[in-house]
Amino acid sequence: MRNIDRIVIHCSATKVTSDYTPEQLKKDHIARGFKTWGYHYYLCKNGTVIPMRPLNEIGAHACGYNA
Repeated sequence: MRNIDRIVIHCSATKVTSDYTPEQLKKDHIARGFKTWGYHYYLCKNGTVIPMRPLNEIGAHACGYNA
């Protein structure tokens, strides 16, 4: 596995009361031109961590740091 030396955390910029699902995130990312999810993990409000993009696949979410 490649050496990972940074972690980037994003927010969905949605209302706390909204239920923004991983499926909605994927749809939004594809609409923005991504092949799939841009992120490696999705963290739910209840603390559940959902793997999305494999770690051996470069993310598409941190311009200038995707490597």
